[in-house]
Amino acid sequence: MRSPQLSVLQASLTAELFDRRLRFAKQARIAGRELSIEDEKVWAGAEIGRMLADHQQDATLHPDGVRLSDEQMMAIRSKVMDQTFNAGRLLREFQSQPKALNMTVTGAGPTFHEMPGGHVIIGDPVADEDDDLYLDMQALAGVMGVREVRWDPNQPELELMLEDGSRLTAQRWITPEGTFVTIRRHTLPRITFSELLTLGSVTPRMASFLDASVKAGMRILVSGNMNAGKTVLLRALAASIPDLKHIVTVESQMELLLHRHPETYGRRITPMEARRSNSEGVGEITMESNIERAQRMSPDYVIVGEVRGPEVNALMKAIQQGYPVMATLHANSAVDAIHNMAQYYEQYAHANYGSAVRRCATHIDLSVYVRKLDNGLRVVDQISRISGADGEQVLAEPVWLSHDDRPGVHNTAGGLDMDFYKKLLSAGYDETLPDTFDQSFEP
Repeated sequence: MRSPQLSVLQASLTAELFDRRLRFAKQARIAGRELSIEDEKVWAGAEIGRMLADHQQDATLHPDGVRLSDEQMMAIRSKVMDQTFNAGRLLREFQSQPKALNMTVTGAGPTFHEMPGGHVIIGDPVADEDDDLYLDMQALAGVMGVREVRWDPNQPELELMLEDGSRLTAQRWITPEGTFVTIRRHTLPRITFSELLTLGSVTPRMASFLDASVKAGMRILVSGNMNAGKTVLLRALAASIPDLKHIVTVESQMELLLHRHPETYGRRITPMEARRSNSEGVGEITMESNIERAQRMSPDYVIVGEVRGPEVNALMKAIQQGYPVMATLHANSAVDAIHNMAQYYEQYAHANYGSAVRRCATHIDLSVYVRKLDNGLRVVDQISRISGADGEQVLAEPVWLSHDDRPGVHNTAGGLDMDFYKKLLSAGYDETLPDTFDQSFEP
């Protein structure tokens, strides 16, 4: 471990260079000049040189000052530049396991890579001290768009999207063990129902049913537990939207990234992302305000993304405007998803629970539940037709019921209401297709 004095100096120089970099980038934008990362690195290299020279001069003049050796100067310079532009060892460790679904680390502890199939690989630490990891996160926030990001005791969670679409979440001040970081790699950014068939996630009949539901303009809620495959299924549903239909995605943090793949999701996609206020408490863009803006864009479909609480107001507003809407949330079953949605609506729309259940159950046509099996395979486990509520009781007609691991045939319930059934048939639903999972895929 290096000396406390050098740690303090490195932290101070990193924080100062980070702030100077933001100011430098701002001034360049105001002047109408777009800077490349290489431009910023050249500037930062000269800037850290001046800062170290100032330190040496102050150390010479101050009675208690300690000058740095050439080796110490080079080491600090390299570390500060690395933290400012590369987030130190964190991203290199993440990239060392390209098949991992998630990576977590706390402070100077080891990293943990969750692999397909559920097993975990222990990796190297990415920081010598907790403060190093904290500074890495601050630096990375600067790299991602070079904008102010509020991350302090009043806003202890930092969320960033990396260039490959992976989602990074860092938490500090609320975990006694230090800074906690998790990176979730987005698998299958381009996915269709044909590919889900080969992955053993849906049956042919189920794929036809869901594809027709999208084309018929159904309002669809996808639920499941953590890492169950909710976002992947939502992408597959989006791929069923006909080309040239205008899709607006509204997310608290952009992760669908449909606009990056027009060959799969179509050429008319408008992504919208909420934004927290900056360190000065200004600049917030809410999900609800983005829904209002989306209304003026004349969308054909609105995808709200993940509902984790207050996003429910944006979801309900989009539904009430009459759009075919899709979204995801965490739940333990298809019916439980409606109750969870209602609990969010009760809390954030200040409605009583019974009223919230009725409103949510009235505004969702299909609730789809996905599950991660013990062998790591992710499957569509339940599909329910939601037709309303009786008091606090959700009226759900099961179309596909829960199944055991790796079944041969899904247990389908009989009889949809005639109007709903006719809509599906006119949109291409083929109920004669086999209802068996592909047994050959292994996660």
